[in-house]
Amino acid sequence: MAGYSEGNVVLLERIFAIYPKTTTEYRVSLTHSDISYLQHEPSVPPKSSARVMVIKFSDVIGADCMRGKTADCSSAYLNVYSYPYQRKFASKNSLRKRHCVTFVFSQFPSFDENHRDAMQWQLVITYLSRRMKVKLEGN
Repeated sequence: MAGYSEGNVVLLERIFAIYPKTTTEYRVSLTHSDISYLQHEPSVPPKSSARVMVIKFSDVIGADCMRGKTADCSSAYLNVYSYPYQRKFASKNSLRKRHCVTFVFSQFPSFDENHRDAMQWQLVITYLSRRMKVKLEGN
């Protein structure tokens, strides 16, 4: 197939809130090369000028799952840690700066189901950040 690239195949996709702005939803897509997320508004079609945020797996150092602060919280949280290159101001040099994005898993009514879902995403992110091949069931 012409134009096919393994990096463009969407492995996982879902709508999440990103902590601390839990009222705003984002469409999150995970491919072999990166995690991209775009603000999701169900009633409005995506604009070509909308800003897509991207986390490259070459910059990702890890991911971990967490529980909410209270016992009655059913949400699970997935932190993705990366160190992307950033250009220094008025310089040709670049440096790496820590960046953490926290996705909120709250689709299911119980913490165990949300945590299981978050663990699947964490496992896939960990494999891809270590440059291991991933093929999900059903793909």
